[in-house]
Amino acid sequence: EPYFLHNDSDVNIDIIAAKLDYSKSFTSGVHLELGSKMSNVRTNNNTFFEERQAEEWIPDNLLTNTFQYNEQIYAGYANVSKTVGKYSIQGGLRLEHTMSDGMSLTLDERVEREYTELFPSLSISRPFGEKHNVSFSYSRRLDRPNYRDLNPFIGFLDQFTFEKGNPFLNPQFTNSFGLNYSLGRSLFVSANYSRTVDAMTQVLQQDDLTQQTFQTNINFDKFSNYSINLTAPVVVAEWWTS
Repeated sequence: EPYFLHNDSDVNIDIIAAKLDYSKSFTSGVHLELGSKMSNVRTNNNTFFEERQAEEWIPDNLLTNTFQYNEQIYAGYANVSKTVGKYSIQGGLRLEHTMSDGMSLTLDERVEREYTELFPSLSISRPFGEKHNVSFSYSRRLDRPNYRDLNPFIGFLDQFTFEKGNPFLNPQFTNSFGLNYSLGRSLFVSANYSRTVDAMTQVLQQDDLTQQTFQTNINFDKFSNYSINLTAPVVVAEWWTS
């Protein structure tokens, strides 16, 4: 009291996926992996709100919504690994084509996307002597928003606090670099750097007119991360490692 809301939400998600992988080792020492994958996702989300006025429940058209989201992804990859002298080399390339269509029937808003991206990867490692090992790695990856974050529905904590999705949220792309050193099993050092474009993040915003605070997800322009990790295991006994 004095606020009364009824909410009935219905979510249906259909996922169809198929993949095919092939691998072969050659006498030259080359190991080859090939593969492809297809996925088709259809979601239908309905949320219905009612507000009690006097003794009757009246539909709240500002909160009621129907959101449909369809997504097709077609991907293929190739990965090759080989030892050349003291170097262990592995390289890969993945191609992804994505088509998505998000439609809010209630708000009459549509977000259509279609993009093709390449994702290379490379790792090189080399031992020095019996205990030393140095390796380098690089990869590019894609993280897509989940369906809940794209859904513009509103979920209330109280009349002044709620969360809602953002149908205009973009996927984020990350390039990662790593340099690693190990001294047997007694010391591990790694230095890493990653740069993410359109970084997805959770934020709190406020509607000054209604004094309502809500939580949603938006894209930052970019996000950079630097890290150095040092691990030094100490074996005290067979049953005790710190």
